[in-house]
Amino acid sequence: SLANGATATFTIVVHVPADRASGSTISNTASASNDVTNPNGGNDSATSVTTVATSADLSTSVSDSPDPVNAGDVVTYHMHIRNGGPSDASQPRLSVPIPSGTTLIGAGQTDGSAFHCTSAGTTVTCAAGTLANGGSAAIDMAVRTDRSQTGTISAEPKASSSTSDPNSSNDSSSETTTITPAPPTVKPTSV
Repeated sequence: SLANGATATFTIVVHVPADRASGSTISNTASASNDVTNPNGGNDSATSVTTVATSADLSTSVSDSPDPVNAGDVVTYHMHIRNGGPSDASQPRLSVPIPSGTTLIGAGQTDGSAFHCTSAGTTVTCAAGTLANGGSAAIDMAVRTDRSQTGTISAEPKASSSTSDPNSSNDSSSETTTITPAPPTVKPTSV
């Protein structure tokens, strides 16, 4: 029973699915009833509408092999993109500039969620329709160093999506590769 003039408060906690679209709404209607005649039935129910906001914490990592690499040889960068949630990431992409002075051999997904890689100018971009909360993808990019190169080169992948990211500090990563001089070319001598 509820005494005249008294109130009771109830709290309901719900889980919103990770794939729920941003801007969509969820609603809850509460209704009260009792066994006594109610002179004002018009206020026996109330509805609350909540707008859904989405966010997806994307992160990247990258490693290389081999390191060091001989000038003129191929180095492969092993990259990962991950979604820490809580929502699915819509239109995720991993973009990485082709290291300076190198030639792109190829790039493609090796594991995880379906990403398609393309190259335009000096950048490789790998994209998908959705990356689920907790999902990830592994992508390799192989480049050939120039035979005259020295010093170091770097791969710096960056993740993005059309879903807001609550932590942009982990969207990018970097791996530096040391280039060693190419072995000298041995010219055949006549005997």
